[in-house]
Amino acid sequence: MKYVVIGASAAGINGITAIRGHDKDGEIVLISEDDAIYSRCILHHYLSGERDEKALDFTTENFISENRVNWKRGVRAVQVDCGAKKVFLSGGSSESYDKLLIASGASTFFPPVKGMFNEDKTLAGGIYGLRTFADAKAIKAAAKKASGIAILGAGLIGIDAASGLLQYGKPITIIESCPNMLPSQLDGEAAAPYQKKFAEMGGRQYYGVKAEEITRGGDGTVNGVRLSSGEQIACDMLICCTGVRANTGFLEGSGLKMDAKGLVYNDRGETSESDVYGAGDVSGKNPIWPLAVKEGIVAGGNMAGGEETLDSFFASKSAIVFWGIKTLSLGTHTPAGPGYSTETEKDTGSYKKIIHKDGKIYGAIIQGDVSYAGVLTRLIAEKIDVSRVKKPLFKIDYSDFFALNENFEFTY
Repeated sequence: MKYVVIGASAAGINGITAIRGHDKDGEIVLISEDDAIYSRCILHHYLSGERDEKALDFTTENFISENRVNWKRGVRAVQVDCGAKKVFLSGGSSESYDKLLIASGASTFFPPVKGMFNEDKTLAGGIYGLRTFADAKAIKAAAKKASGIAILGAGLIGIDAASGLLQYGKPITIIESCPNMLPSQLDGEAAAPYQKKFAEMGGRQYYGVKAEEITRGGDGTVNGVRLSSGEQIACDMLICCTGVRANTGFLEGSGLKMDAKGLVYNDRGETSESDVYGAGDVSGKNPIWPLAVKEGIVAGGNMAGGEETLDSFFASKSAIVFWGIKTLSLGTHTPAGPGYSTETEKDTGSYKKIIHKDGKIYGAIIQGDVSYAGVLTRLIAEKIDVSRVKKPLFKIDYSDFFALNENFEFTY
């Protein structure tokens, strides 16, 4: 059996591990544009100097050789022919497969803001994304010379970038169209401590505004950002952290089913074509590391004869730790419509919020003391009805869902 895996990040690497768990002898070919294995989640540690390139690698030592992987480094998949069972590569070569895992991930989305691109549609000088190790290296080199750095987007990647660059002692400005930092994970109350800490460290922040224009000097490189408020932010370096788009261009004409976001596959990782599987950010949905890991394990296992599904995995959760502040965001952090109720509990250095409706908890934020996170995660992920529990939601524990039967055994 010959397995071909496209992508050397969380989904692809964990897919390989799962394949080897079921098939000790099959041939595995790994195709990746990257020539190193690294965690995208900790690229900001490279920016800050906390880790070198080797310390970004999340695999075990000698992973490639121990799993007998033929790694095609620094090449791109440019076309997939499902009928012929072939992957065509940059440079003109190709690889046939019996089973294919598409874990090609996603790339930085650069919004169509005036001044962002040159006439030939290339990025203007001084503009970067933070998605790959090559991006991180380029940012680190440029930041040392920059006189001012602007970050477009205050989501997880944007705050990663800000966190990694603070030590350079350069003016850093965050620009976010939503009302607060980390808007996909936090409400204004939970975001406030992060915003306060960032300001104390010298960072500037603009919320509820958009970048109207990237202004450029005579040499064509960035020299500022004009905001929708009319304000002008001076910078000679701009990092775009406004989202990602699935890497699916090479799948055009393959016959694989796609939707508006990316590659379509089911909870077993199976796509619309037999023997072709998908995992990770290539779906364009929930671009978070733990989900990519789980999807890679599921798809890789099933490619090699396993029986895995994603049913039990709860993807809508984010663990956030910046500047010593810990927060866990679960499910939705704002009411989704009429009928939803919100309960909050605040103490010194601690904030808890629960959103519920008709006895079901749909989301929560826990900041500071996160010891209650395990209970809430189960309640949300398994849609457990809490309406019969006659105590405050913040006091619920596992014992509330068990009882003694006539044989003195605990039952759910």
